Formats: sequence, structure tokens, C-alpha cells
Amino acid sequence: MKVFASIFCLFLSITVSAQSIDTTHKDTSVRLFLRDAKIIADKPLVVLNGYIYKRELNINSDSVFDIELLKGHEATDLFGSMGLKGVILIATKKFAIKEYQDKFSTLCLDYKKYLINHKNDDSDLIYVLGNQEHSVNGYPAELLKELYEIPLKKIKKVAFLERDNKYNVINHSIVVITTKK
Repeated sequence: MKVFASIFCLFLSITVSAQSIDTTHKDTSVRLFLRDAKIIADKPLVVLNGYIYKRELNINSDSVFDIELLKGHEATDLFGSMGLKGVILIATKKFAIKEYQDKFSTLCLDYKKYLINHKNDDSDLIYVLGNQEHSVNGYPAELLKELYEIPLKKIKKVAFLERDNKYNVINHSIVVITTKK
């Protein structure tokens, strides 16, 4: 972990600050400021949610889902000469949620309809993955990571069981994801 932090500091100039709004309400969230993340010879390429970012980047650290550093051939194979000084890939939680929702929606029309009717809010759903039941309420990091990282080609089926309001047999709608071996 120390190595990751050291490498990250070498690539990027970070300013961490806590800001207060007023004396009665203080915002204690940490904000990351990525200054001058331009494609120039001495700076790494910054990619936020799949898009190359050329301006100052101001991200609330609570919204960050994943940060990945690419160096050497790994960076240049994906980004060509723009990746010569490394690449910093940043994914936000909102992006990760949309990615897995889009992935599962392609495999299950009922799930897609549910998301449309609930404005993409899946916080009331129960996900069953690998014979384990998970609730996304609050989006625990482990579940979000599992749902986001399942490759589409590895998913065998996505089944959606709608909440049973008439007989109250099912208290929550359920998404069952089965994977190929």
C-alpha cells in the first residue's frame, strides 16, 4: 500500500483540504485537486470515467470508486504516445453503478424496465451473486466492485424477480446473476 501511495505521489500533485461552509455547518469531506493534468511531456495522462481529462480536476474523494495507475507498455499499448508518462485511470462510484446497470440491462429487459421506472435507483434491490445475497443500499464497496468487474462474456443469465405487493411473498425485488464457469 505504501508503494501505491508513493507511486501515486510521483505521478500527481495532490492538494487535500477540508473546507468549511460556515461556522455552523462544516463540510468535512476530503477533496482531491488534480492540477494541470494536461497532456504534456512531464505529466501523466488522466482518464476520468473513460474520458481523457485535460483541465483541472476537482473530485470529492467520497465519490471515487477506483484509481488505477498504468505505466510503461501497459500505458502505451492502450493510449499510444499520450501514455508515455503513465496514465491515471479514475472511475467514480456513479460511473461504476451506471456501467453495471447498463451491462445487466442488456441481458434482462425486466431489470431495464425497473431501472427506467425508478430513475436508475437500484437501492431497493437485492442482488444475488454467487449464491450470496447482497443489498446495494448504501453501495458497499465490495458489492459495487463485484458487480462492476463481472465481464459481460462471463455472465450466463440475469433474472429479475419483481417485488410481490399482492401476497407480500417477496419484500424486495431481486436480481439474480448467474455466471459461466
